[in-house]
Amino acid sequence: MKAVMKQEPSIKSLTIGVVAAMVAALSTSANEIAFFEQAYGRKFEGVKPKEEYSDPDKFYTAIAAQLGIPKKAADAVAEKFGWKLEPGKNPAAIVRRGPNSDRWEVMVFRFSFDKKTGKPDPASMENKFVTIRDDGKVEFPLEGKKNAQRKKTDPNSKTTDTSSRGMKTLAKKKAFLERYVKFRRRYKALDFHITYHDGGGGLLPSPSEWHIRLRAVVPAEELDLWIGGLKATKSPKTGWLADVPGAPTDLNGFAWFAKGGRTVGINRMTHTVLFRDLAL
Repeated sequence: MKAVMKQEPSIKSLTIGVVAAMVAALSTSANEIAFFEQAYGRKFEGVKPKEEYSDPDKFYTAIAAQLGIPKKAADAVAEKFGWKLEPGKNPAAIVRRGPNSDRWEVMVFRFSFDKKTGKPDPASMENKFVTIRDDGKVEFPLEGKKNAQRKKTDPNSKTTDTSSRGMKTLAKKKAFLERYVKFRRRYKALDFHITYHDGGGGLLPSPSEWHIRLRAVVPAEELDLWIGGLKATKSPKTGWLADVPGAPTDLNGFAWFAKGGRTVGINRMTHTVLFRDLAL
């Protein structure tokens, strides 16, 4: 009978294991400031231990602010998507992070101020999602193949950034849309662009955020269903139509209605609906 030699772990593997255990201990300890000080090699002034904040997000936001995470995310969006600081349009960011995570989740958005109310105009808001790892790597998880990979790792997540451009049948478009809207309608034609961030599937449970834009041709008798509860408006923001496949460029003949983040245009001659719903 041959003797079975027990293979001892190498010094390298032991070292890696010890370092990983130290990082895990720091990142889950009562005082996570020590973790960030070690990870980023700097001190944080004026940041309290996480337990002293009413909401953990406030702790992570304070850390992120001193690291310049919001600006890094905004700069990355500007470089990738060509966002510029337009007159009257202000960029902003919301930062989230989980207790055992190695990255920051950042929603960068821009908006214009309503001249009458002095408040942000919901109809002007645009957003992009960015992750920034502790090693500095920047990613856009809702773009292209990264979104498909995220679906594989979390099949229950509704997170998406999807255009109907590649969908060949009306039935497929309708079925996809109805995953993201509560209403049910009949359609003769339909196209859309849906951006949806599933707050329940991220690092920290949080409210979901979405930006749904669509063009539809509907039965004439259903046009009024689209504008229930909305108020007529004469000056809607319509830049979002550029994201919708087949959206008309000539908006003459459309009557517009809005409330909060929802804007709807209807053309009673062509039975066309232009719909936008934004929630941040």
